[in-house]
Amino acid sequence: MAIAATTRVEAKVAAPIVRVKLINPPLNVVDLPMTAELQQALAEIESRTDISTILFEGAPRAFSAGVDIKAHLPEQIREMLTSFHAVIRAIVGRCRETEESPNSAEQCAG
Repeated sequence: MAIAATTRVEAKVAAPIVRVKLINPPLNVVDLPMTAELQQALAEIESRTDISTILFEGAPRAFSAGVDIKAHLPEQIREMLTSFHAVIRAIVGRCRETEESPNSAEQCAG
C-alpha cells in the first residue's frame, strides 16, 4: 500500500516497514518541493500504528547529492532551513520508546 503520491517522494508500505524513495533525478537534490513532500509523507507515516521502521532510499543512481544550493540564497534560506529542519525533527521524532517497543529509542541511536 502506498502513502499519498507526490512527484519527488514515493512511500510504499509493507508493514511494519515503509520505504521512502527520493525521486529528483539525476542526483535527488533536496529542494523546497521535496522537503514539503517529505513532511507530508512523514506526517502520514506518523499517524500509522502499523509502521515501526522507515527505510530511506534514492532513485535511480544516488541517495542524494544534498540540498539545493539555490535554496541557500538569502531570499530562500529561512524557508529552506525551516522546512528541512521540520523533516529532520519528524524523523527523529519517530525514534522514541513505545510500550510495544521499549528499546526503539536505543535502536534509532545505533
